[in-house]
Amino acid sequence: MEANAHTIRKILHSGDQYLIPFFQRNYKWSRQHWERLRTDIWVLANEEVPSHATANIHFLGPMVCTAIHTVPGQPPAYQLIDGQQRLTTLTVLLAALRDVSREKGEEKLANKIHDDCLVHRNEEDLQRYKVVPRIGDRDALIGVIEGDVAEEFRRYSLVQAWKFFQQHIRRFVAKGDPAQRLQRLFSVIADQLSLVVITLNSENPYEIFESLNSTGLPLAEADLIRNYLFMQIDLDKQQQFHDAHWKPYEKMFDQTADYPAVNPTLFYRNYLMRGGSYARAKTTFLEFKQQHTDSGLTPQQCVDDLRRYAKFELYLRRPATHPDADIARSLAEIDLLEITTAHPLLLNLLQRHDRSELSSQALLNCLADLSSFVLRRSICGESTRAYGRWFVEAIKTLRDDPVENLRGYWANRGWPDDAAFSSRLIEFPVYRRESKKCRLMLDRLEFAANPKESPDASQLTIEHVMPQSVSDSPNGHAWQKMLGDDWQEVHDRWLHTIGNLSLTGYNLPLG
Repeated sequence: MEANAHTIRKILHSGDQYLIPFFQRNYKWSRQHWERLRTDIWVLANEEVPSHATANIHFLGPMVCTAIHTVPGQPPAYQLIDGQQRLTTLTVLLAALRDVSREKGEEKLANKIHDDCLVHRNEEDLQRYKVVPRIGDRDALIGVIEGDVAEEFRRYSLVQAWKFFQQHIRRFVAKGDPAQRLQRLFSVIADQLSLVVITLNSENPYEIFESLNSTGLPLAEADLIRNYLFMQIDLDKQQQFHDAHWKPYEKMFDQTADYPAVNPTLFYRNYLMRGGSYARAKTTFLEFKQQHTDSGLTPQQCVDDLRRYAKFELYLRRPATHPDADIARSLAEIDLLEITTAHPLLLNLLQRHDRSELSSQALLNCLADLSSFVLRRSICGESTRAYGRWFVEAIKTLRDDPVENLRGYWANRGWPDDAAFSSRLIEFPVYRRESKKCRLMLDRLEFAANPKESPDASQLTIEHVMPQSVSDSPNGHAWQKMLGDDWQEVHDRWLHTIGNLSLTGYNLPLG
């Protein structure tokens, strides 16, 4: 390992190229980070430095990289393991300074910044650029460097950083002689900002990256998993792996016209527990790494398996997308119960159904029983604290008869019977205490009453038969008379109970 402090001029004017590998996160710095860097630079730029004195050096932190074998005649290339946020931001800052220099007619300075710090003038394609981000940000940064950002990248964080620095540089320049102040900013950035460059030899770059993850912007467990899989792929094959396997899988979690994006970190934990072994949230990556090692799957096979289970996870997050209408309706009921801790069990059941190991009717029975178990326990005031472990533990009881085996497991865990549930439900203020479960019960009652002509429940709202407030009006007086002398007590007792609620499409007229 070699470690040396280098100014930004020495780093970017050296002729080297810095590649941000696939396992790195996208550019994540935001306004607070840009403002902190800008403030430090502006303080240095406003300092009076005597001609005989050495300017203050401001250290920005480490930059860890590993050398990449390159073809003779191409710029020496380094894989950036740590420091990509800083180096990308400095590149964007220099591009903004170049742009404002051109606006002010300082073409010589603008060309110096562009040719010395942003590009390799005599190279083509990706070899042209000093800093090359991972796929997600690459085209956006190239647009910034070339001064021509496509409309599709305007909302990217690094493009917003470019605009931020342009705006503040213009303000700085307006306070004095433009040429002097632009040159002063460039001198500060190039000669007074410094990074400690650590070059690693014969090391696994991912292991180093993993050890550095305690500093800076922490990676999510999903990021660590992605990074780990990419590091199993030879560098020259990572692009192909990304395009053929990873990108189609990752897009599954994206926002759609009807649904928000899904957090893949939550899915990974559910995926790990699909076989019945509990996994803690904070150790998702470590346990994934161990499972992957034990499985013997290649990264490509692993992603194929993830895609299969991600499809089931999305059915749980977006029930209406399931192709079977009855299963979709049951999954929508499960969604109303807000029991995401049951997802590992549901992934297992959906996988069995997908492989024709569990019939559609058997799956519907399992879903109905799970719903009943959770709903009845909720109304009866039973604790939900152990659900996270129970639902995972239940997976190991499934064996060859999931329906009956699950019923036995729920009974052993305290599944309230009809008598216990009914007695509690009558006076339970379900509308106030469990609004989503209230909606679920009313939907079920409507479907049970009209199974062949059930209305579109999404168009219906919950209405109180006895109004929520009894006003001092003719209608209010009529209610008081019907309820009797203790009308206030009667009203408060029964207002939010199931017997005083109904689904209707005429909520406003009825009100």
